Amino acid sequence: MILEKLVNIMQRFVDPLSFLLNSIAKVFLTIMMLLTGIDVAMRYFLGCPIEGSYEMIQYMMTIVVSFSLATCGLMEGHVQVELLTSLFSEKIQTMMKAAAYFVMCFVFGLIAWQTTIRGYGMQAVDQQTEVLYLPIFPFAYVVAFGCGALGLVALKKFIENLNLVVQS
Repeated sequence: MILEKLVNIMQRFVDPLSFLLNSIAKVFLTIMMLLTGIDVAMRYFLGCPIEGSYEMIQYMMTIVVSFSLATCGLMEGHVQVELLTSLFSEKIQTMMKAAAYFVMCFVFGLIAWQTTIRGYGMQAVDQQTEVLYLPIFPFAYVVAFGCGALGLVALKKFIENLNLVVQS
């Protein structure tokens, strides 16, 4: 009962956050496609590409990948190898999933924490990109936020699977 309530509370927060981040990622992916198309057209027809377009695309990619992680985890779009696990009973499989999500929550929480520390270090020394001289630290915070969101998704999935184990 308590686990079900906790899952419902997390679902009301984690699911909309994941889909919001994914929507932001889609916008940046569209911008990347347009920027690439315009850059190629300008290079071909006018002989002058957009300066720093490669760098802009590089850093927009961090936003696209980081903000897509949570939705991928939520929809279980990640790779799963079920070769051996399919041999076990349903309860054992659920326990294994719960353990995997617990480890995933811990690992991505750790990545988010360390990336935040790294971002703070980048901010302290005013680290910038080579061509456009953009500060790099916001992109580190974006990666940290995306990994933290995936950690929350993993925590939600862990609690869901733990609830299934308790109920069975």
